[in-house]
Amino acid sequence: MSLDYEKFINEDIYNLASKVGSIAYSYLKENEEKVNKSKVESILSTFESTSNPFDALRLTVTFIARQIARGEIPRDLGFQLIKDLKDIHDKFSTEGDKLKAAATKYLYLFKWVFESKPGRIVNNFEDFLNAIIEAR
Repeated sequence: MSLDYEKFINEDIYNLASKVGSIAYSYLKENEEKVNKSKVESILSTFESTSNPFDALRLTVTFIARQIARGEIPRDLGFQLIKDLKDIHDKFSTEGDKLKAAATKYLYLFKWVFESKPGRIVNNFEDFLNAIIEAR
């Protein structure tokens, strides 16, 4: 595995998912209708609905864009998800296995950070850990 992939999958992805997961949770605290566990699960389910990683990513981005347009998820959250997934696609667009692994890990981390109820919006994984400790 390349060093870039190793750094991304073992470090950068945690920072991206911590930020977007905490943004999602901030909306749950404000109003459960904007973001809830079911809406987060539907994003993950969309990605897992096909085995082709390139198709799965395109379906997921299209689904998120639809959810934004319908007012189902807040624009800033949706666009951050789309931006992060595009970055993952751009990094691994020629390597299906790496693309699938990175996108899957990102989406699960996003879900788990959201469900962890970090208490505030964070910028990276270390900030997420501190928010969890502070919230207890």
